[in-house]
Amino acid sequence: MAIEPDEKAAFDAWCMANSTTMSEVIRREIASYIVKGRKLLDDSKEPV
Repeated sequence: MAIEPDEKAAFDAWCMANSTTMSEVIRREIASYIVKGRKLLDDSKEPV
């Protein structure tokens, strides 16, 4: 989903005020889904 320029400016201002980056925020938000996805991948592997 595209972020409008004014939304990006507002988010960047918030990030600066909170000493963080967009990448860090996104990483924190999706971390639990990555863990769950890795488990799904591990569970789907055939034992050798």
